[in-house]
Amino acid sequence: MLTFNFKGKTAIVTGGSKGIGKSIVDTLTNHGCKVVCTSRTNQGNNSAVQALDLNCQQSIADFTEYVLSMPKIDCFINNAGINIPESIWEMQGTSLASTLHVNLLGPAAILQAVAHKMRSQKHGRIVNVASIAGV
Repeated sequence: MLTFNFKGKTAIVTGGSKGIGKSIVDTLTNHGCKVVCTSRTNQGNNSAVQALDLNCQQSIADFTEYVLSMPKIDCFINNAGINIPESIWEMQGTSLASTLHVNLLGPAAILQAVAHKMRSQKHGRIVNVASIAGV
């Protein structure tokens, strides 16, 4: 039987207020992990909630500052993302820009801060969640 023990560990889960992210947050919390989840709407579950809009530079900067102030980060789960169901010939510039910001550029900025933190503590795990919709 596979067992998990996350007691004393700290994780960040982006997009943790609903769907797959909420399930990840609930599972980690149920196994003793202190979880910080992000949400655009500040809807929480069994964790601390931090506002994060990956389509907003100021929000990303604020969250990055928060990440760097955390005492430690054992695990970062990059789960937030959007899917705008438009074909390439229907896609407007704003849809493309939002998709790139939320799914690539915003997470990359946060990953840099997380990686910096993990490097200084000489420990950490990063999990990137992707969708088959990207194919």
